[in-house]
Amino acid sequence: MVDEWIANGDVGKLEQLVLDGRGYLLKLATSKINAIHKAVEDGDVRRVKSLIDREQLALARDSYGR
Repeated sequence: MVDEWIANGDVGKLEQLVLDGRGYLLKLATSKINAIHKAVEDGDVRRVKSLIDREQLALARDSYGR
């Protein structure tokens, strides 16, 4: 459900998720993005490949816009 909303860019549904007090569900998605960034920083290509299951994740930015 949340993955589909993220993939489709359905900001309205994601905002409502947070407003309903279920923002913790988004943490799972951002945790994966953080893990990808860490693997890139560490130069762990194998881990990066295993974590990226959608092209959009390869383009995800962190809170600093990197």
